[in-house]
Formats: sequence, C-alpha cells, structure tokens
Amino acid sequence: MQPPSACPCRGGIPWQRILLAVSLLTFWYPHPTALLTIEPVPFDAAEGRDVLLLVHNVSENAIGYNWFKGNTANNSFKIISYLVSSQMTTPGPAFNGGEKIYSNGSLLLQKVTQNDTGFYTLQTVTADAIVELATGEFFVHEKLPKPNITINNSQPMEGEDSLALTCEPEINYGSYLWKINNQMIPDGDRLKLNDTGPYECETQNPVSANRSDPLTLNISYGPDAPIIKPPDSHFRPGTNLNLSCHADSNPPAQYSWSFNGRLLESTQQLSVPNLSTNNSGSYVCVAHNSVTNFNRTTTKNITVSGLVAQPSLRATNTEPHSVAMTCLSDDPGISITWIFNSQTLQLTDRMQLSPDHRTLSIDPVRQEDAGEYQCEASNPASSTRSDRYRLAVIYGPDAPIIKPPDSHFRPGTNLNLSCHADSNPPAQYSWSFNGRLLESTQQLSVPNLSTNNSGSYVCVAHNSVTNFNRTTTKNITVSAEERTPGLPVGAVAGIVTGVLVGVALVAALGCFLLHTRTGRYPGFPHLIPPR
Repeated sequence: MQPPSACPCRGGIPWQRILLAVSLLTFWYPHPTALLTIEPVPFDAAEGRDVLLLVHNVSENAIGYNWFKGNTANNSFKIISYLVSSQMTTPGPAFNGGEKIYSNGSLLLQKVTQNDTGFYTLQTVTADAIVELATGEFFVHEKLPKPNITINNSQPMEGEDSLALTCEPEINYGSYLWKINNQMIPDGDRLKLNDTGPYECETQNPVSANRSDPLTLNISYGPDAPIIKPPDSHFRPGTNLNLSCHADSNPPAQYSWSFNGRLLESTQQLSVPNLSTNNSGSYVCVAHNSVTNFNRTTTKNITVSGLVAQPSLRATNTEPHSVAMTCLSDDPGISITWIFNSQTLQLTDRMQLSPDHRTLSIDPVRQEDAGEYQCEASNPASSTRSDRYRLAVIYGPDAPIIKPPDSHFRPGTNLNLSCHADSNPPAQYSWSFNGRLLESTQQLSVPNLSTNNSGSYVCVAHNSVTNFNRTTTKNITVSAEERTPGLPVGAVAGIVTGVLVGVALVAALGCFLLHTRTGRYPGFPHLIPPR
C-alpha cells in the first residue's frame, strides 16, 4: 500500500483503493466543525419519482465520494464512487443504473421503487486524508390503487348475522379510513345492522389517497310495529272508513286485516264505506316479513256513533238531609259530566258519583249546594246538556242580627230597630219588650223615647218549614246622662227581669218551637221544577 504522503495521481494505484487506505487513518484527524449531513428531497417519495440525497457541509478539500446502501460504509453495498479531480465515477455492487452523482457529492436516485426505501451513507475523503461519514433515510410509497369493499355476507339478517366489511387491497405504510353516510366511523365503533350505509373506505399514505365506491348494505329486518293512519278513532254513521297500515321492514312487509277476530283483506289499505254502528269494534293490522318470518300487529278501536239525544235529570230526596240526582239517557257509550251554575261541578267530600257517573249524591246537603244543576251527555261525535234543575236548600233561621248596634238613647228621640236572620224560606219575625209581646214585624219603631222605654228588646226569627226559632236580645237604655262604664243596679235588675219574662213569653207561644243551637242546621233539599 502506498503511504499517505504519496501523490494520489501516481499511475497504477486506483483511487478507490486510496480512499480505502486513508479511511484507515481517519482516527488521526479531528472532524470539522460543520458536520456533513444528508437531506432527502423528498423524505416521502412516490414510487416512480426521483429522490435527491442533497449533501450539506462538504469539505472544500474533498477529493472523492463513496455512496453506500445502508447505514454503514460496507463495500459490499457500495453504489458509486466519484473522483473530484477527474470527475470519474465507478459503479459498485449496489449500483442499479438509475443513480447519478454530482460534483458536490449529492446523489440522484431516478424512478425509485419501494425497494429503494431505507438508509444511505456517504463517505467523503479530503486531500489531507480526512474521512467523514453521513447517513440519510427516505421512504418510497406506492401510488395507491382505488380500493373496493368486500363483505362476508351478501344477505345479512338483523338479530342473527354479523358482518365484516374489508377494504381491499392491503397496503404497506398506509392507513384506512371508514365512512358511513359521509361521516367518519371512529375506531372501535360498533355499528348496528340497520346502518345500511352507504359505506366507503379510503386508503392513505404520505404521497396518495384513494376512495372506494359507496356500498349500501341490504339487511333483512323487521317488520317494526305497524302504524295505522289516520289517528282518528270515532266516526259518524254514513261516513267512509279508510285505514292505511305501514311497518318499517326489508323486504317490504305484507299486510292483512281482521275485524273483531274475523279476517278481512290481505291489503295495506282497508276501506269500509257507509259506516253504521255495526262497524264499531277492533281493527287489527298484521305486518309479515317473508324473509325474517316475523309478524307484528297493531290494533285500532273504531267507534261509530251518532248525535247524542238530550238527557233528562231526575232528583229525589233519599233522606231528610240528602239528595240524589240521576242523568237519564238511552244513548250507549256516552260519558256524563255534571254542571253546577254553568260551570263543571267541583266535587266535595259530601258528594259521590256512581261508577258510570250517571247519579250524583249529596249527603248532607248544605246551603252552599243550592243552585242550578245540569248533566251533560257526550260521545266523540257530539254533546248535549239536560234542562236546568234548581236545588233549593231549606235551612235556618240563623241567629238574628239587630241593627243599629247602638244601645244608649236620649229621651225624646226615636228608636228604630231592624231584625234579620239568614233563612230559607225567609224567616218570620216578632218582637217583645221586657217579656211583653209587641209586633210580628221585621222592623220595630218606638217614637219619643222616655226612660220607661229602657229594657230588653227580643227579636224572634221563625222558619215555618224547619219549625226552628232563633232569638237575639238587645238591651236599650234611655237616659239623659252620659254613658259611664258599668250598669246601674236598677238596669241590671231590669235586664234580668226582661230575660225571664222573655223566656216565659216564648214558652207561651204555642205556634213556635224554641230551638237553640251552636252550629248551622243541616239543609233540607227542595227541588224546583226544571225551566
């Protein structure tokens, strides 16, 4: 071997061997500050395109370059050598005819294939025997063909089969994307068999992308529960019934109808002309799928009814203090609503309706129950109300109220008292003064008062039907003196005397029955004929 100081241009020694010889001496010299680097352009290349391994920071004293396939300077994988002084190139064992080297050391790979993917190493040698290595890498990707979707079952059935959709062909260094109805399908998403599509798959790599034709699945499913239209369920006699049945199904469902258990037609549409009440009943639609062999049914109840005749209202006293009102109607299939004073009746705890709402019972009847009652009969076609019945409640009398409230008067003035008690029928009134019967009137007048008119004035209210009496006493004082707290002894004695006399007087009235109470009397219902 020629020593390093020998002239490199001397004949008989190939320059490649010189490079090999100096490579053994590289450890003698330090590397330059700017490192030798390789930039693949592009890093990801499409098959059939060119790739330039662009060299940066080559030493100005470089006398030659060696390129190797791989990440080491192995002569078995040498691609090409280049001598700067003569611009002579020498192919190596890995040379395939498509490589071209430039004076700056850059290497052009033409019409690359996927086999060209990988590492490439450049070795440079300078005149002072410095050897430097740099490695670069690039990838060659195939131009993706148009993919297509294959399916493992061409006639899947919902609830029984599973499907596998495959995107063909298989690709290297690429990815697959799936879409349904133009929406991305996330990884791991589980699809339902009724997601019929369309499905698309797309293949991608760094240099190309391609999408399959859409695929729509033909999945047998159903039928779902049928839907009967129109939603109306009440019809008038003489009209026509036209029903349509539909159930979601693949293949399309087959339909049949029955009425009250009797088979009618095997059609999707059902028509019944000129309805009568005999056509009221249950209409059933059956949907059948001949592939899944499933049946689903839906029932629609149809009522054919005419105009409701006006009902009548009958009321009876069931007990002295109770009443029962009954709504009478011959129309079948009606509903009953009760009306009180032109408003829907709000039931109280004293009111009770029979199961069919035809009878309203009130026990006990009270004063607030008095008013006008009606019953309303209705069906889906019409409604009508009975004539008004007025319920009059006999009650009272309540404790009378004497007006005005004043109880002290001066001599010479006039005394005008008025007595009123809540009662039905209206109460009859009588007055007594210190036990002496005065007048049977509601109003009492005493002109030109004197001290002799001081005493107890008693108003008696009497109900001629309930035969109850209620009394109220008012003590009147006629005096010229100012009113002082307390009562004179004579006045107290007069009041006591007046009360005793009043009690005796009431007991003596044979036409009255004295009856005292602390609460309200139960009412006596009294029916007034309808108007």
